[in-house]
Amino acid sequence: MQGKPVRVYAEIYGCTLNAAENNALINGLMRHGFAPASNPKDADLIILGTCTVIESTEHHMLKRLRALNEFGKKIVVTGCMASAQPEIIHAHAPQAILIEPGNYENILIDLNISARKIELIPMVEDVIASVPIANGCTGRCTYCITRIARGVLRSTPVPEIKRNVEQCVRQGAREIRITAQDTAAYGLDINTNLAHCISELCKIRGRFMLRIGMMNPVNAIKHLDEIIQAYANPKVFKFVHIPVQSGSDKILREMKRGYSVEEFRSVVNAFRKRFKKLTISTDIIVGYPAENAEDFEETLKLMEEIKPDIINVTRFSPREGTEAYKLKALPQRIVKERSRLLVKLRFGLSRRNLEHRIGKCENVLITEKGKKNTMIGRTVDYKPVIVSQVPIGTWAKVKITGATDIYLTGKVIGEK
Repeated sequence: MQGKPVRVYAEIYGCTLNAAENNALINGLMRHGFAPASNPKDADLIILGTCTVIESTEHHMLKRLRALNEFGKKIVVTGCMASAQPEIIHAHAPQAILIEPGNYENILIDLNISARKIELIPMVEDVIASVPIANGCTGRCTYCITRIARGVLRSTPVPEIKRNVEQCVRQGAREIRITAQDTAAYGLDINTNLAHCISELCKIRGRFMLRIGMMNPVNAIKHLDEIIQAYANPKVFKFVHIPVQSGSDKILREMKRGYSVEEFRSVVNAFRKRFKKLTISTDIIVGYPAENAEDFEETLKLMEEIKPDIINVTRFSPREGTEAYKLKALPQRIVKERSRLLVKLRFGLSRRNLEHRIGKCENVLITEKGKKNTMIGRTVDYKPVIVSQVPIGTWAKVKITGATDIYLTGKVIGEK
């Protein structure tokens, strides 16, 4: 680029995949000669990376769009809303340029700056980098607008993923977050699989850890033994995010999730059989229109049985364009009460899981700055640990001194 650089202000929302894609876009723009702006007033170009997974998120996105539009600058809207709800965006910002997920490298062409593409470069923040491995999914879930936004599965070839991870490691990344809508679906369209991808990434030289993103049971079970074997590599955090969404087989069928409660249970049990230290994260949608009291009770019982370390609770939100949009909603008082009960159970289970670590020594990778001169680290099974000042990116030997509902506290007693 010649002359004064274009100044870019960005706001990015949504999942790890959306953040990773948009950060790679912004990083690519900076490498291309653009300059960062600390606020929209000083920017020439505003990028809004959107999420629309539930209705309240959509409303927040539109509120930010209206506010940013007031500055009278050129606006680019990326993320799922750009693909799934273009008409809503243009109703609030008619001049906005929309760039759909998976098409970000064409931003220069869309802005009429040049006829060439830019390279999307993963961004390293402190010592954490997120690297997408696929876009789209193989599912047909009745409630999911993300499926509409991102379309069918499109996996990135392993060599390209490997190059991106190698670049992040060279730039100082120590935690690499491997992300996709469904990492377990990776490779089903290009004759490979997640296990092979993990194994190849673990061959990269350097001291880093991989955190594997969300895996849907329907695809995880297809290559379960291979995935678990790949997880055994010491460079992989023993962290499994496997959403069940409901403990009722009836509701899973209504949602078209493609697996049973028993299949979900079998995936969890297989991981736990192999790894003594393991963090299980799952997702629950509360108040799906067909959910009755018995269905919800089955969900509570499943969570009490499985005892996940993390339960991400979301109230059902009808999204236009999905099969479930026209279903009769449950009364909000019922949905709120079920959500409250599940959140209460979530924190109770989490605290009990964490309290077992008090008094034990853990190897902890320091990855983030905390509050009040503290640092945040992760155990090998990705439990968060708050410690006093330790250089970021280092491994520390930590004695666990306390536990809360969501994290551990510890005292550094040496280096690993």
